[in-house]
Amino acid sequence: MVGAVIQARMGSTRLPGKVLKDICGKPLLLHIVERLQKTETLDKIIVATTDGEEDNLLEDFCEKNDICCFRGPSEDVLKRFVLAGEKYALDDMLRVCADSPLIDPKSIDEVILLMQAEEADLVSISPDKTSLLDGFESFRFEFLKKIDSLSLSPYQREHVTLFAKETPNVGKILYYDPPKEICFHDIRITVDTPEDLAFIREVYHWLYEENKIVDIRKIQNLPFHIFRLNQGIRQKPVDPGIQKIHLIVDEPSEKLKNLKILIEKNPQLYLDFLPKEPKEKNSDEFYFKIDE
Repeated sequence: MVGAVIQARMGSTRLPGKVLKDICGKPLLLHIVERLQKTETLDKIIVATTDGEEDNLLEDFCEKNDICCFRGPSEDVLKRFVLAGEKYALDDMLRVCADSPLIDPKSIDEVILLMQAEEADLVSISPDKTSLLDGFESFRFEFLKKIDSLSLSPYQREHVTLFAKETPNVGKILYYDPPKEICFHDIRITVDTPEDLAFIREVYHWLYEENKIVDIRKIQNLPFHIFRLNQGIRQKPVDPGIQKIHLIVDEPSEKLKNLKILIEKNPQLYLDFLPKEPKEKNSDEFYFKIDE
């Protein structure tokens, strides 16, 4: 049995309650479920939330919408997935992030079929491609249990497959190359902040039709001003030990791009380019305005 397990919780440092925020008259999480229902490879859809009191709302949401709900540890997300897989007797799992309301059903099917055809342990989206694919990966349940049995750090357990991707020869890991028609630069479709939510609401305003799902291949044709809504928002680093450096520059030169490559040879440093100074800055990150 192949099951999609959506990791969801009401708590969020930048946008609390985001998984139930309204988008075109429906909660964000319901849009994700409806997109998963358009796949051909999934047998079951499960929302895996925490056993914390604040997530009672998610259990109520699932009951109201006839969606399977599993509750488990808050911080040990890896264990939550293992327990959910055991309860529903899953063979293969699709991990889905509940902040990705534009996951692509066609690509999900291709990822799962690739894993099965190649007998891989884990298939994730290629980190070398900038695309509109976000928020999912597929793995064998037996492989997940193997990872769970190891001695891992708290942040590795929080991020489920991070250890597998960091560790050579732990299993057969493949990466899915997105098709060219959804490979775009600088379009962020994850909902982490109010700016992200404003962007997604605009996308749905322009492209959503009742009883249909938004085709992500049409996003590139939207008016340019929409993409400015969450421009400059960046993903929080997975490893809290990584130091982030931001260079504020209109258009990075080749010298700056080479500097980024040089800096990131140190695994504890991360450098990116921002087109404008962000409204809110993280106190533990560095920001430099560059005039070239």
